[in-house]
Amino acid sequence: MIQKGMLIVTTNPPADFEEELNAWYDTDHIAERLAVPGFETGRRFVMIGLPRRYLALYDVEAIDVFRSPAYLAVSGENVTPWTRRVIGRGQFGRWPTVQLYPGDAVTTVASRLLLMRFSSVASQSMSAIISGAEGNFPISPNVRQLRVFASEDGEAGVDVFVMVEGHGSLDLQVDPAAYGNAADHIDTVSLYAPYR
Repeated sequence: MIQKGMLIVTTNPPADFEEELNAWYDTDHIAERLAVPGFETGRRFVMIGLPRRYLALYDVEAIDVFRSPAYLAVSGENVTPWTRRVIGRGQFGRWPTVQLYPGDAVTTVASRLLLMRFSSVASQSMSAIISGAEGNFPISPNVRQLRVFASEDGEAGVDVFVMVEGHGSLDLQVDPAAYGNAADHIDTVSLYAPYR
């Protein structure tokens, strides 16, 4: 089975740039990315409780899509002038990832999305994170879908993302004890609602 990939993008634009950032996403960027073969979804979310904190998720058929000629033609040095301007001001975090669990799911429609990040973990900790997430977020009326992603290997270790789609206060279900020693690497627990 080929594991699906995802591009996870966080943004925290200055207040005077928020309107332009949203216009760029709404009228240009998401459509441009969805035109690249292998991109399956492009969805945006806004953080609950903090202003101007956004999340964009792009499901892709496989992580190799980020190395394809079609993607490289619209990324890196090949971005449009508008994209270059937005990237320069938008305060972006960006992680190309591979889906570890379940491996083949795409983003669903839900009223809430919880994102947890385990920063710079050793690769042997990934199974403990998956087991912890399964125990912490069993499928229920509140939990529609659970996925776990890992960034590509870096020198400092791997960033692992637990993503829970569902309803209600999913953040209140987080139990760090479920993740054992990997809990020491949790640096983000954020709850989002769909953008618009």
